[in-house]
Amino acid sequence: MKTTLTLLFLALCCLVTAQTAIIYGVILDEDNNPIPNVNIIVENSLTGTTTDATGAYTLTVPAKAPFTIKFTAVNLQPVEIKDLVLRTNEQFWFNPVMKVNIEQIVTIVIERRNTREFAGITTIDPPLLRKIPGAQPGVENLLKSLPGVISNNELSTQYGVRGGNYDENLVYINE
Repeated sequence: MKTTLTLLFLALCCLVTAQTAIIYGVILDEDNNPIPNVNIIVENSLTGTTTDATGAYTLTVPAKAPFTIKFTAVNLQPVEIKDLVLRTNEQFWFNPVMKVNIEQIVTIVIERRNTREFAGITTIDPPLLRKIPGAQPGVENLLKSLPGVISNNELSTQYGVRGGNYDENLVYINE
């Protein structure tokens, strides 16, 4: 019984593997130079490969059923073979020539803004600083109210930023 099941399994595996064909080739550019790292996929399946450094590829595809193969690479126009049908164990040679696909930007306009915006820098209006109440007047009381800033004592001007120590803070004050 086990021998019969084993033979049946091997026969099914042979039938399944025998229903394939192979596509070989070298992908070239317009100057007949090989193109490495071209993606080659059989659409609507998980089958695919890439070209090697010499532009060569080998791809096993299903036999006796129509399929589409697509060749794609960066800065090159894609090449597509639609509804290709190969016989079982057939070897098909296909050497596509891929053309350069470059898009040129016509105009770039760079404009200067009148205001300067920096990430991580908060600008505080000086008259607002004079109105902030606290035991110790100054900018330190306002700094303790910003997100990510902690303080141990409301009567002290010491503060820590995002888990740092109290002596690791740098504040630049202008005006």
